[in-house]
Amino acid sequence: MFRTRSAAVLVSIALGTVGMLTTGGGSAAVQDEPTVVNLPAVEPEPGNGFIVGVVRDGERDIDDVLVQAVGPDSGADLTYASPRDGGPQHGFYRIEVPAGRYRLTFERSGYVTEKLTAKVRVVDGETTEAPTVTLARPSKCTAKPKDNKVTTAERAKVVVVVTSKATPTGAVTVKVGRKVVGTGKLRKADDGTVTVTLPKLGKGTYQLVAGYAGSETAAAAKASAVKLTVTKPRK
Repeated sequence: MFRTRSAAVLVSIALGTVGMLTTGGGSAAVQDEPTVVNLPAVEPEPGNGFIVGVVRDGERDIDDVLVQAVGPDSGADLTYASPRDGGPQHGFYRIEVPAGRYRLTFERSGYVTEKLTAKVRVVDGETTEAPTVTLARPSKCTAKPKDNKVTTAERAKVVVVVTSKATPTGAVTVKVGRKVVGTGKLRKADDGTVTVTLPKLGKGTYQLVAGYAGSETAAAAKASAVKLTVTKPRK
């Protein structure tokens, strides 16, 4: 999944791989098209290699992300605008560390910290390209039944609202305990709000918990429990 290249006086690196890597807060997206970055004339110290990559937030490449590599040794860099043909490459980082396998973490205020589950292998004198990571924004999920009381002949409806600085899209569930009793799907046009229709429920009081599965750009979130009372219809 990671590529290595020999370091040269001027290294032209195409940042991008194919596929998807799981991260600590969701998915680490990989650019479909390579981004060519021209690195300054630099060689790693003997016994060392470089880890390079780009960090995004779904809409743009972002600078000032703290990228840390931890393994046999450790190293870090803040993403920045690196020179390249056609203009600067924002969100770029380059970390020099001794040869070995390293775990990468990505952290910036206002975003969910991500950690690649796959270790990066650094080779002496070479440059290893890590996948382009997309950081997700934190999300908040709330839920409220349209009616707090329904009968066993009715299907309750729960309004689920997900707020985030990113546009929340993806799956929403409503559970009673561990059992999923309703599902919905947020689309971009929904502005973070979806109504989930539940099946007919037996008489009783239920604690409903809504959850948002998250997306590449908006983190998963869970709402506080809300009460629903189901009664038998009047004869």
